[in-house]
Amino acid sequence: MVKRILALAVVMLVVVPNLALASDLQDQMINFTLEETVNYALEHSPEIMLARIDKEKSSVLDKKADSAAEKILEYFTYDTAYLKYVKPLTTEIAYESSKKNEILKQNSIRYKVEKAFYDAIKASEEVRVKEDALEYMKEMQDTLKKKKEVGLAKNTDFTQAEIDVLEAELQLKSAINAKVYALEILKNVMGLSLETPLAIEYSFSNLPPFPEIIDSTLDDALEKAVQNRFEVFSAKSKLEIARESFELISCYLPSNTYDYRIIKSDYDSALIEFDEAVAGIELEVRYAYRKLDELWKTLALRKEALKLAEDNLSIMNKRFEAGLATSYDAVSALRVLNETRLRYIEDYHNYSISRLRFENALSLGPAY
Repeated sequence: MVKRILALAVVMLVVVPNLALASDLQDQMINFTLEETVNYALEHSPEIMLARIDKEKSSVLDKKADSAAEKILEYFTYDTAYLKYVKPLTTEIAYESSKKNEILKQNSIRYKVEKAFYDAIKASEEVRVKEDALEYMKEMQDTLKKKKEVGLAKNTDFTQAEIDVLEAELQLKSAINAKVYALEILKNVMGLSLETPLAIEYSFSNLPPFPEIIDSTLDDALEKAVQNRFEVFSAKSKLEIARESFELISCYLPSNTYDYRIIKSDYDSALIEFDEAVAGIELEVRYAYRKLDELWKTLALRKEALKLAEDNLSIMNKRFEAGLATSYDAVSALRVLNETRLRYIEDYHNYSISRLRFENALSLGPAY
């Protein structure tokens, strides 16, 4: 059985677009890196197109409000003063918000695509584990058949080997179905037709290439999140408008009027909402930071366990060949190895998704 040590280094997509070019490409394959996969999804996303239209509209409204404000020379009432000072601020913030919303949409799509990408890698790796298991079971079956023919193996051992082969075939079929479904999800989030031929190519190195993501301190991460997150920007913008409106109405109306009290209430609410937004973001970042660090350390330990399981199977195979261990002992060692491999795949997958969540919590762009 070919040994495969799991640790992601390079991931590639192979795709033949089922678009206008499909008839011309036929057997020609186009290679996508993870970055190119995300970019493809961004370029073909209706959400991004709508966000850009909204940004253009907000820009026009902002210029319109500025132009109207310049024409107001006298502002003896709160309403005219509002149009002079607050309305331009409102449209300016709306424009900035539309720009940030486009980035938010981009990050959301990137998260969906990368998650689907890693889900597909996980499914592909699980197929490889099942393929290796089936190969091993067939080799064991052949070995026991030869031993049985010369009286060195029991009929029950050979029968169990046949059952093990059938079970391995069933597990492989299930894993293949899961892989097909994972690839279909990836096609869907990329904006490709489900009929598009798609496969994943990958090679491995000793460790995943992402440890630098948590080089910064937790305080640095919190600071970046407060600076970048759309929720904080939105709450801060609302507070800024509410403060401007309150300061303005304080110049025109006494505190015992209805309009004054309403605007004062809006300002007080905006203060509370801003504090809540910051607190919520900080809580999310703290959890994401610690979870990422935890999973990175788990990967290192799991890799050690994988090496032990591989060594154990190698020893058990030699003992079986020497007649010092039964086929049951060898198959049990294989199952321990496969379980360890599957857990490593799961841990790596969880780490990759956790990294995405950490980046999302900070509202970072791609770290390609």
